Amino acid sequence: ESEPKVVDPAVWYDLVGREVLTGLIRDWSTRGHSMLHIEEDGKVYFTEGADEIGAEELKEFPTKQYWPELAKCLEKDDLKAQILDNCVMVSWG
Repeated sequence: ESEPKVVDPAVWYDLVGREVLTGLIRDWSTRGHSMLHIEEDGKVYFTEGADEIGAEELKEFPTKQYWPELAKCLEKDDLKAQILDNCVMVSWG
């Protein structure tokens, strides 16, 4: 079996994550949202009541072992990141 590829979460965030998340946050904030979830496979969704609304998919989302470092990158952009069992919850505002 091949080794999982090593990802630098800060580089991934600078190249991919920041732009996508900034756009989603700007769009969904106008709809009254202040939180999103990113699943292990990179799928982003928002919740409305009991419903989950899929929004986007983040390409090459860092694996779970890199989430604590990714959370630090998010916090530098004034976002709050909470690491859950199967996703990263990102909130703002």
